[in-house]
Amino acid sequence: MPEEFGRRDYYRLLQVDPAAHPEIVRVAYRTLLRVLGKHPDVGGADSEASAIIEAYATVSNPERRRAYDMWLRAHAAPVRTASGFPAEVGQWVRSVLAEYHEAPTAPFAGRFDLVLEAPAPSSDRLYAKAFPLLARDHWPTVFTLCRAVSVARRGVLPSTDVVLMVANRIEELRAFLEESVHHSSQWAWNRCLIAVCTREPFRVHTGRITLMPSLLRRLGGAA
Repeated sequence: MPEEFGRRDYYRLLQVDPAAHPEIVRVAYRTLLRVLGKHPDVGGADSEASAIIEAYATVSNPERRRAYDMWLRAHAAPVRTASGFPAEVGQWVRSVLAEYHEAPTAPFAGRFDLVLEAPAPSSDRLYAKAFPLLARDHWPTVFTLCRAVSVARRGVLPSTDVVLMVANRIEELRAFLEESVHHSSQWAWNRCLIAVCTREPFRVHTGRITLMPSLLRRLGGAA
């Protein structure tokens, strides 16, 4: 296979699974450029936007996608690691959700430090991201990420994804949890909920979530 694709992982650039349906690829592409601000018109870098456009042009074309998939298998791109995530939190989450497996190619996994997925037939996911300090200035980023995960999620079975923010310290915790409820899709077929894990004291906090999912109950989630 010629080296026509360079060394880029187009699925990682688009933050979708290699088996993603074309509609999910399209939604991820539009979300990256517009919602997450990758397009130059909304403040993104030209080089990053060009790479995303190149990736979409390949993955959205069935013939080029088949050729690219063959190239990707031949070159076995390395899996992303969660080096920036607090080790003790990662160990604790993995021990509580022992049957979950890492899902580095889940939609928008590249925006998080750790993504875990439940075994089949369930496909519930935990998306985790660490902040030394979760301040009000970070709220738009958190809510945008939650929206991106929710928009990209598709499935014939109901699912619940949890976006877990891990912070050494958080400003206005109660206000954040109240605001997060408005950005959580609690009644959708594919739900997406927001929670916070503080390290001092060590605890998982949630807003007023209707029908608390087992994933958060197991992690000790509390309003």
